Formats: sequence, structure tokens, C-alpha cells
Amino acid sequence: MTQQRVFLVQCLCPQRHAIVANPYEADADLDEAGKRELMQRTEDQVATLIAVGIIDPWCGLCKATQESWTCSIGRTSYSIIEDAMPALREFEEQNLRTARRLRASKN
Repeated sequence: MTQQRVFLVQCLCPQRHAIVANPYEADADLDEAGKRELMQRTEDQVATLIAVGIIDPWCGLCKATQESWTCSIGRTSYSIIEDAMPALREFEEQNLRTARRLRASKN
């Protein structure tokens, strides 16, 4: 039986600000084709989010446009998404607090 791992795919601007981050469960020994597939899923999601107006086609922090964004993938220490979610939610909350502070400082 192959061990599972949670992989985190991030869509990043050139300054490495995260636009979107998605966790995926996959075989721990995921090959390059599998990694490309997960990154493509995230790229497709980003395109959809932009098309329907949920996110902007530029980084909210540095204004880099979507043409310069890239996806990266990393394997976490978690075996299942449910175990990873508390840490991922904490990172999300930290990012939201930072975004709120940045918006407030521009006003």
C-alpha cells in the first residue's frame, strides 16, 4: 500500500505572495506528471476565479499581473487533508490579518 501525503500547490506572484493555495492528497511518491496535473488543476481554478470576478488578475500586494504568476508544489508532513487543515487555516488567518493591516495602512 502506497503512503499518502498532502501536497500544497500555490499560485505565486514573482515576489512569492500567495494568490491561491490548494491542498491535495496524493501518493507520497508522486511523479512529475502527477505534480504537473495538480498544478494544472490550480491554474485552471485561478483562471475560473478570475473569469467570474472572485479574484483580481493582479497580486493584491505588489500588483504583479497574472501573466507573471507561477505554481509551485510541495509535499507536507501530513498524510490526510483533515490533519493539515488546522495549520492551513491558521496560515490563512495570518494572511487575512496581514491583508487587513495593509489595506488599513493605505487609507
